[in-house]
Amino acid sequence: MFTKFTERIRAMDYDSIYNDTVKETSYELGVLIRNQILSGEDKDGNPLGTYQGDDTERGSFGLEYVKKKIDLGLFPINTLPYYNLFYSGNFLNSITPIVNSSGDIDVISTDSKLAAIEENVEDMSSALTPSEENLNEYIALIKPIIQNKLRGSLGI
Repeated sequence: MFTKFTERIRAMDYDSIYNDTVKETSYELGVLIRNQILSGEDKDGNPLGTYQGDDTERGSFGLEYVKKKIDLGLFPINTLPYYNLFYSGNFLNSITPIVNSSGDIDVISTDSKLAAIEENVEDMSSALTPSEENLNEYIALIKPIIQNKLRGSLGI
């Protein structure tokens, strides 16, 4: 009996269980990262950037423009003077966590304005990486899911 149990443990595809779990919970991870960005912070709690100056050209996202949007209630969170990378919501909605071929989680954005956004953010990689607190929250979310999948693979 113990031999069969040991064989089932050896036969389990741990990578597949992990990858499937991350795919199933990618929305929840994306929410954690979007909320972090909306608070105007990167993975280390540092500001993403600072709005400066006035709006001298069409499409500019200077401090005065942001103040007007906040006054109109069009920004979900006031982080002035720091960026929260919210303009129309397209950037935040385009954030997608994926599992790459080596099993790591990459967080990407498919927003067409990504290049312009990256020019204003000191370190986009840090902005798209969950903070330790958010990572711990995500681990707490996926841990029972992985445990249940392991139990299911073992038939217990």
